[in-house]
Amino acid sequence: MILFFSKWPLKENERDGMIQRIISIDKILPNENKIYLDIRINKHFRAVKHSLATQTTGYKVNFILHFPLIVLLVIKAKGLYIHSILRLHQIILFAIVKKTIIDLHGAVPEETILQGRKVWARVYDFLEGIIIRKANLVIGVSNSMLAHIEEKHHSTIKHKCVLPIFDFTITEPIESKWQNERKAIIYSGGSDKWQNVDLMLNVISKYQENYNFTILTGDLETFKLKLIEKGLDKKVFLTSVSKNEVYAYYKTSDFGFLLRDESVVNSVSCPTKLVEYMSYGVIPIVLQPQIGDFQKKGFSYILLDRLHPSSMPESNTLRKMQMNNYSIVEELKLEAAESIKKLLKEVEQW
Repeated sequence: MILFFSKWPLKENERDGMIQRIISIDKILPNENKIYLDIRINKHFRAVKHSLATQTTGYKVNFILHFPLIVLLVIKAKGLYIHSILRLHQIILFAIVKKTIIDLHGAVPEETILQGRKVWARVYDFLEGIIIRKANLVIGVSNSMLAHIEEKHHSTIKHKCVLPIFDFTITEPIESKWQNERKAIIYSGGSDKWQNVDLMLNVISKYQENYNFTILTGDLETFKLKLIEKGLDKKVFLTSVSKNEVYAYYKTSDFGFLLRDESVVNSVSCPTKLVEYMSYGVIPIVLQPQIGDFQKKGFSYILLDRLHPSSMPESNTLRKMQMNNYSIVEELKLEAAESIKKLLKEVEQW
């Protein structure tokens, strides 16, 4: 049995980035007995157990009240899979004595600093330094992330691989794109501050007569209020759809907003949204291109300040940009396939 320290995937949280990562890893290990352990200190005062699927069980437990159960599950497990270092302070001793895989979804210490939680950032930094030296396998979402961590901790990670999050079933870009004179721009995501939503809405206000805009979000109320405030509620198509339905909207969109600031957090990331955009021929609109490994791989994009219709490339050029991005996705798939082999080999050895 493999013990996963994370929430478990449910219908209501399937669009969350962390959950998408958990689902993708779960699919890689279909033949393993799996237990998902969601540990909290200030909640889950009554232990809850759910049968999630064949060979898969989920627990919600309190770290203090249910510590004996946690220890028992750790003892029974042949190894631990830790999704993120966010809860690592609770389980670091278990990770030291058991075979462990750590999945670094993002630059947690740096993200924590941006949130103004400097003490916790130091804690996460310390724990990150321990786990990358102890873990049997360190998984990152980008080469940039692993390089950043090695440089920061002055340590070479012996056993590592890069495994982005994306759907292997995604198909080739739609041939008919770029034929309409009025292009379609999409945004898929939440209203988090780091998404630069207010800047995006200001841009939509400026170009509302030039493009068709669609916003897909699970945070409908926030966007409704913001659109009404800016007088855009009649100009922007706003809706919330399931994960599978999102792809249908990508197929009819030409461009997609991905407005990330220049920071360490973004330069080591691998946004699921960006991979999905590129997979469906949606050319990303960016503030700056330093996002994970994509700039090094030569991805095609439109800078936000070049969004005016008069600055747009011709259809033939856009098609070449589209196909360039698709080739990068194919490259990522090949790299991911090799990383999956390494992950499976590690688990087989437990």
